[in-house]
Amino acid sequence: MSSHILTVEVLRWRERYRKFVPRKWRLCRFCAVSVEDEVHALLFCMGHVDLVHRRDRFFADVTVIIPAFHDLRTSACTGLEQSSFLLRAPRLQYIVGKYVHDILGIFATVPVYVPPSALWEHCTDVDL
Repeated sequence: MSSHILTVEVLRWRERYRKFVPRKWRLCRFCAVSVEDEVHALLFCMGHVDLVHRRDRFFADVTVIIPAFHDLRTSACTGLEQSSFLLRAPRLQYIVGKYVHDILGIFATVPVYVPPSALWEHCTDVDL
């Protein structure tokens, strides 16, 4: 279970004037290219300069502590595998926690992108 400000979570909730939005339409508020989920926000979104700078600093800090992380970043590992590694490394707990806090703080500065309902309101259950 989770509860946070990313679009993948927020648009799951029905509101008075808005229905549930299918996952594939819960696009990133900064880049509108991918679903705004945890992996996208923390590892891949390039849609805001502060995100990119904070991520670069985080990756540099992680690489100092665990030099092999550089190899993981350039490998064929998925974003989910990379995030799993970061969350399971005891030596990274503090900097990962601080990084997640900082990234969510950046996302909190801009409202969630809600796509026009005409794009998604007729989706079938298969699309959800």
